[in-house]
Amino acid sequence: MWQPSFNQMLVLLKETHPAENFILQDYYITLKLISKLGLSTINIDCCIDDGCMLFYSDKDKQLIKCKFCHKFRYKTKRAGRS
Repeated sequence: MWQPSFNQMLVLLKETHPAENFILQDYYITLKLISKLGLSTINIDCCIDDGCMLFYSDKDKQLIKCKFCHKFRYKTKRAGRS
């Protein structure tokens, strides 16, 4: 879902920077290159309302609603849908 946006951002960077800069043009090539660095990744949830909160600390990981806007952390399923 966000890979096309990432690819578009890379194209924009390549167009706006000097030709001698090394800017990749594809999400998967970038991911492959970065994976060789041995860096670890973690997923951090953020509030659905413009990211006003990160659910990162131990006590925030347990929350189901944002502390600021009080919107639910996860989308709720509608009745009759799987």
